[in-house]
Amino acid sequence: MGAQASKEVARRLPKQVKNDNLSKPTSSPSSIQDDYRQSGKVSLSEEPEVEERDPELHRKLAELGPVKIEPTYTRMRTSDNMLHIMRERQRIEEDEDLGRLSQVPNRTTIDVIFSALEQRKRLAPGDLDNDKVLKGLSRDYELDVPTLKTLYKYFNTITVLPARVDDEKNRKHGIWAENRQEWQQAMDAAIARNEEIKKKSQEKKLTTEQKQEQQFETTKTDKKSERPLTEEEKREKRLQDLFED
Repeated sequence: MGAQASKEVARRLPKQVKNDNLSKPTSSPSSIQDDYRQSGKVSLSEEPEVEERDPELHRKLAELGPVKIEPTYTRMRTSDNMLHIMRERQRIEEDEDLGRLSQVPNRTTIDVIFSALEQRKRLAPGDLDNDKVLKGLSRDYELDVPTLKTLYKYFNTITVLPARVDDEKNRKHGIWAENRQEWQQAMDAAIARNEEIKKKSQEKKLTTEQKQEQQFETTKTDKKSERPLTEEEKREKRLQDLFED
């Protein structure tokens, strides 16, 4: 009975779609919004701003007026090092003439200072006490003699030596050399140390090879002694034993 009722319902369903359902829309969201505005209604986004300030607070702030910030001054001692630095910086900034800057005594670059310090390693002991040598250095590096003496007294550059040959990380050692003699002595000591390390390494390697050869000969002899004797060897052995007795 249920199956028969389903067939009757199926026969009652429409077989063609009505043309009313295929009609195109005549309005869009934008046109709907325009119509809504023309109708005189105001949207929520276009509501007028409401004054929310406190009138009493606004009146008191107006009576106070704008805030005035008084300039602050930091008092510095005349012996303060920072004050001297600031004055010197101000003097350099105000001195826009590069010609005047070039006339400042002992004005040089870090490269010149480094070269002057490296040159000390090539001088013989006592050369820095020689006025003739100092005048020559002063002429070469355009620094006066007192400045050079101060530079050599308080500053130095590191001298790098060869690394140890047995150091896997190849770390190099450094010293403070005052003259050519100290530099040469340190370099000779480093070279001699590496030669000694190489010599010990070769001796150790040679000793290891000799031990391996001895072990090989011993093993060879043992294997030979374990070999069964022939009839001739047995007869010679009996004769040796007879004469030994």
